Amino acid sequence: MNKNLEKAKELMNKNNATLAIVLDDFEELFFDRGVKPLMILLNRNKDYSKFFASDRVIGKAAALLYINLGIKNIYTDLISEKALEVFNTYNVNIHYQTKVPLIMNRDKTGYCPMETLVLDIDDPKIAYEAIQNKIKEMSK
Repeated sequence: MNKNLEKAKELMNKNNATLAIVLDDFEELFFDRGVKPLMILLNRNKDYSKFFASDRVIGKAAALLYINLGIKNIYTDLISEKALEVFNTYNVNIHYQTKVPLIMNRDKTGYCPMETLVLDIDDPKIAYEAIQNKIKEMSK
């Protein structure tokens, strides 16, 4: 694993963060669950293509958001098979601990609503719009 990716993983674990992004001396940690940190990054309109990320959980929705961000080097503790397919399609260097068929929702009664939302979406731009709309709908 690359030293920046190792650093991102170490920062995430040491600080009990949900996401760490790193590029040389730059570090940023997030503590929100779900896709919220990725949406924050996307809404900044910044180029993250050279960054490295360590994320606790990546489902297909998060994977498609990572494609929009352009991040190509990622570590995750837990990944869904659908997310792995996305990363393989877009040649993302992914390291993971555990692979599952789909990501469960937070109370373990079904599948993650974001994972379910994008099951039939393969275009990262369309996924971003669908996720953005779903977040707006859920916040009402």
